[in-house]
Amino acid sequence: RSKENKMAEFSGKILSAVFVSEEHNLIKIRYEDGDVVSIFNVGVDETNQDYKDLLDEGWDLQRITDETVEAKKAESHAFNLMVNQAAQQILEETRATRKQEIEAQFQGEINKNEDLIRHFKEKTEDYFAHIAEDTDKDTLFRFKLWALETKDLKESSKELKSKMRKAKTMIEGFAVLHEIRSSK
Repeated sequence: RSKENKMAEFSGKILSAVFVSEEHNLIKIRYEDGDVVSIFNVGVDETNQDYKDLLDEGWDLQRITDETVEAKKAESHAFNLMVNQAAQQILEETRATRKQEIEAQFQGEINKNEDLIRHFKEKTEDYFAHIAEDTDKDTLFRFKLWALETKDLKESSKELKSKMRKAKTMIEGFAVLHEIRSSK
């Protein structure tokens, strides 16, 4: 500006003034000119007319310091909110991902168990069909040997032991075991 007694471009329009350097030797002035918010930087220099104009508008070093503290608090608060929101989003995404992983893992276990149950049912059906058919004499013989070694049959009468030996089918053998256990 010229040396005439002209006012600074921010005069009468100041929104805020804060220190922008750690040394507090540079001030950022935000001012509104019409609908436009502009920035004007001025150094702390008693010989600088723009600095003098700032002081003349009531912006002494204490007011600028107070404004700087409030601005820093507001920036810190905004930053903390942003960090917390980002952390919350990450946490929610992590939870959702972990939940899907756990659900997938359990579904895998459920599928394995269902396969085992299906396999067990098939084998059990095959086994009982085999018993009902009574065609395998070797299996009948092994069953009788096993049954004669059980505590229940060892402690039973000669008649029941004989009945087991004479059984022609596994179903007859199971009937003998049932008779022994039912009579206890």
